[in-house]
Amino acid sequence: AWLQSILDYTSSSDAVVANFVPEKHEKAIKEFKEGDHHHIEATPKRIRRIAAEAAVSARDEFKDQAALVQHQAALKRRHMPVRDFVRNAADVLLELKPCWAMSPLVVSQLLPPKPYFDVVIFDEASQVTPADAVPAIVRGKQLVIAGDEKQLPPTAFFVSEDLEDDSAEDAALAPLMAGTRGFESILDALSPLLRFRMLQWHYRSRDERLIAFSNFHLYDRMLTTFAGAGGGRILQFVAVPHDPSADTNSPTPEVNAAVDVILD
Repeated sequence: AWLQSILDYTSSSDAVVANFVPEKHEKAIKEFKEGDHHHIEATPKRIRRIAAEAAVSARDEFKDQAALVQHQAALKRRHMPVRDFVRNAADVLLELKPCWAMSPLVVSQLLPPKPYFDVVIFDEASQVTPADAVPAIVRGKQLVIAGDEKQLPPTAFFVSEDLEDDSAEDAALAPLMAGTRGFESILDALSPLLRFRMLQWHYRSRDERLIAFSNFHLYDRMLTTFAGAGGGRILQFVAVPHDPSADTNSPTPEVNAAVDVILD
């Protein structure tokens, strides 16, 4: 009775509530769903049509470049170096393939130093050093950086060290090498300069417990996570006896136990 009195009072004092018609509301929801589904289905076709028209237009406008592209595509060997190919047929190539994905380390090898692209996007930017990122930044007009400052910084773990242990030079470099375990990333360098937006929806974990610890301790519970729908077998704990002699980086007993679980 108390809740009904609140509803009656709200209906008499609030025009939005008083004029609310459930049937019209449900009809609007249904129409929106149908329109949304139609838009999602039609968008790929619309984008492909726009891309095809741009490619045909570039081919008609830059006939010499189009002929070079067709010639290179017909060859089975002795192709022109990619860097020279881009320099001589950039207009047609970029309309045929508007989106390019590559490692920052090979950008200078493949692309001449010109702003060919509208946008340069870095993913996992916390792992990219500024020196590696600058060549890619030069090739674009706008910059988007996606990364997480709470992830590990770039390291020299995979950099080969061909130095003799007993050399005087090695002894002098040892303190320097010890101080470069973690380098500044392009994310660190540009964070003060770029607008920031936090992506709060975490959808990858099949079990919420996989992200719960990080969400609590690192992200101050700001992430929107989802309860696992796959049952209770998503996570399991396997105890591995401690081996003091095992390497601390990927200990062999833990690796063997993980392989056994995967094979099982």
